[in-house]
Amino acid sequence: MCSALAPLPPLYSRALLQIFVRLTVAFKDHLKAEIEVFVCNVFLRILESENSTLEHKALVLEVIRRLVRTKEGGGRAQGKW
Repeated sequence: MCSALAPLPPLYSRALLQIFVRLTVAFKDHLKAEIEVFVCNVFLRILESENSTLEHKALVLEVIRRLVRTKEGGGRAQGKW
């Protein structure tokens, strides 16, 4: 049985966040409301939680940075993970 609170290995966390960035970039015009809900209810909670690991917080900040850079850069995810 999997729990949403169970920590994922770093490889899976990174891969899932990479998929999130790519989908967000590709479908941002259609998913604006969903992206807002996801950022507020998942990413901000991870950043605010005392129980989140430093690694998870760093990954969330990296995703936010990439989303901002993508918006500034004309719509393509930039750089390597």
